Amino acid sequence: MTIALIGCHTAGKSTIGSLLSKLLDWNFDSELGAILRDEASLVSNGHLHGGGGSTTCDERDSWDNTIYDAECKRDESSIGCCRIVETWHCGNSAWYQLRQGQNVERYYKAIAKHQETSVVLIVHLKFESSSIMIDRRKKYPSACERLPLEDELKGCNKLFECLQDDVLYESMAKKLQIPILKIDNGTDGEQAMNRSLKEILAFIQIHYKKRVVIS
Repeated sequence: MTIALIGCHTAGKSTIGSLLSKLLDWNFDSELGAILRDEASLVSNGHLHGGGGSTTCDERDSWDNTIYDAECKRDESSIGCCRIVETWHCGNSAWYQLRQGQNVERYYKAIAKHQETSVVLIVHLKFESSSIMIDRRKKYPSACERLPLEDELKGCNKLFECLQDDVLYESMAKKLQIPILKIDNGTDGEQAMNRSLKEILAFIQIHYKKRVVIS
């Protein structure tokens, strides 16, 4: 079983993914973009040009291809496992559209292929406006370090517009017949976090019996 956590920058994917994996004793595959980029070389708005280390070189194709290939390999290695995966092909397709603005058909195909060996569920962590992203970046400096922006207001507005893409995610879920749970995760605090976790656990429980058994 594969639970894909998707949503904007600062939506809580890493935090909730880590907590879920501990509660369920499942694997947690964190966001590949964060794993593969060189955090020591990140520059403002570098994410629009590739891995984040430059605004002068066009590395979009090579970077998105690297992420795509690595994600497909990680899918293959997870066959037979139950896991929580952050961003995954769903979120990667939104990043691809942000940088490239092109067709995302290959991400659909990758998800469909993984459905042959795993039940896939999507959990979309949402919030109402980019102002929440701005506030969280002020509250958690590590978010700014992971994704430096040249202009906070414009940068956060653009990220919110492209990464909280209901049309993309809903069409993907409908075409591939993937159950999708939408959660308002715009409130901070332990009580709000526990509420989100309970919703996700109930959603998983409903579909858990559909797990694919590999002979």
